[in-house]
Amino acid sequence: MKAAAFCGFDHAGEVTTLADHVYVDPEEFRAQLNSRITHYNEAIDQLQDDKPDIDHAIFGEGFAERGGQIAAALGRVHEQTVGRLQVRVGQFEDMLRIAADVDTVDQDTAVGLSRHV
Repeated sequence: MKAAAFCGFDHAGEVTTLADHVYVDPEEFRAQLNSRITHYNEAIDQLQDDKPDIDHAIFGEGFAERGGQIAAALGRVHEQTVGRLQVRVGQFEDMLRIAADVDTVDQDTAVGLSRHV
């Protein structure tokens, strides 16, 4: 599968495309995406298992309110981090669906062309 064309100019001023220079093996591409999905899902699971639980009292007498604010802020950072990782997993899954669509179109085109040969 060739990458989408990106047009530019080489040093001689000739038009060149990225597709002329890049080849992506579909199976390797899917394997890499699946590996990343697994890695990110493991990180999400670990973050959920290690969710910060801060006792406001550890900030000392008279600082419990401020400690609560700090604990809440850390909780938001934690949830936003998990959310970002989940978005990334979704992006990788979208890329897998696009790769499957490209494969389907490629196979359908090959079948169609082979009928005319």
